[in-house]
Amino acid sequence: MTKIIVFIILIFSQVSFARDKSTLNLQENGRLGIDSKECISIENKLGQLLYVNVDGYGTSGNQTIHPAYIAMVKDLNIGGVIAHPGGNHMDDSKNHVNDLQNDFKKLKAAPSLPLLIGVDNGRVSLKSVGTREFGLGYGFGLLEDTKNQSNECFEKIAYLNAFYHRAVGLNHSLGPTVESNKRSSFLTTVEGKRRARQLIMKFNNMGVATTMKHFPYTPETFNLHGKSEDTKIPADIVYKMLENFNNVNNEADFAMSTHLLNSNIDKEDMATFSKIWIDLLRSRVGFKGILITDGLFMFKSYDETMKNMSSKWPQDQIKIEDEYTIFAARSILAGHDMAFLEGTSKDTYRIFNDLLYIACQDKPVSIDFRNKINESYSRISAYKNKNRSTLLEDVEVPTDLIKKAMLLNWSDSCKFDDFKKEIDALGILPLSRVGNNSSKIRQSSGVN
Repeated sequence: MTKIIVFIILIFSQVSFARDKSTLNLQENGRLGIDSKECISIENKLGQLLYVNVDGYGTSGNQTIHPAYIAMVKDLNIGGVIAHPGGNHMDDSKNHVNDLQNDFKKLKAAPSLPLLIGVDNGRVSLKSVGTREFGLGYGFGLLEDTKNQSNECFEKIAYLNAFYHRAVGLNHSLGPTVESNKRSSFLTTVEGKRRARQLIMKFNNMGVATTMKHFPYTPETFNLHGKSEDTKIPADIVYKMLENFNNVNNEADFAMSTHLLNSNIDKEDMATFSKIWIDLLRSRVGFKGILITDGLFMFKSYDETMKNMSSKWPQDQIKIEDEYTIFAARSILAGHDMAFLEGTSKDTYRIFNDLLYIACQDKPVSIDFRNKINESYSRISAYKNKNRSTLLEDVEVPTDLIKKAMLLNWSDSCKFDDFKKEIDALGILPLSRVGNNSSKIRQSSGVN
């Protein structure tokens, strides 16, 4: 009994943290700078702009999502969560595949708008099929490693990988990675880009959204990710890469930026915090979808980068000490729709409350911030409402069907027509495209 009481207190203490700096609390403490109704409106929208790691899942073989995390997702109306099922072996006898599905069902039921449940390069296996495993959140590998397969075979492989995601309850893949890889220039070719579009289509038809990354699609040898060194990539190479991938980019409803600094485009900021870069994506590339930051937590390995990027916050208007709050706010102000965060439920509450404080002041940066929140929320909610049924759908996939899929290798995948009929019979709902229209761009790029 004592353990139950302590457990309830633990959950309550983490959840109640959310109200520490809510609109009402800001008002009661004289820290509310705008009308309370406007602040409440922002409070109800803000969580949709956060894409956060699943607290307590996928580490040290832990397959349980903490109840406090599920409560936080609902309390803050979080927009997206990312799971990391890396290297996890699911024991058939314990039915861990269904455990994973059930955990994701609990998360889906939490927010008022459908929750994006994503994955980035996770791997899952069943002990009964030996060393076989399937990848989730496929990035560059699926496109690169199948380039010698026939088009018909590639389409089946893409279909099968989309099914893997849907089978465990995911509705969003943080992939594919499409920038030119140092091993190959395959994706800069007409055929490579055609296959990228095929991959996106197969995933959409399986009810799984894809994310083109990493904008601005510079070659991997230039991509320093979390470091602050100036890449000094010539502007003509940048514009060529944007032109090379604009038609592919606009096939997806999501894109992810990368932490890249290039003074030939923006002398002050890396792409994550740059209005100049994001304006290129919106105006030159014509992307109308949802833009996500790469993991803001990547900066923690680079003290100098954190110092440089946080120093650009207007402390004279609103004093903020937490660096990750500054990173999230600056990325949204630059034009990102969702900020990718890591941490516990308590960390997410802290950042949420600090962001709400910023938004609910009568300062120039606050006015801009509120406008950006409203703009991004409109874009996110339009997508989610259009695809509400698909994003919320719980597909009951028999474990035996998952086993059949896992036992296929790529050569077998090209011959699984009978098995495909079993998957099709599940009646999985597809996603609908929202907003993007790449026909004009595709004509100008000369790619069919």
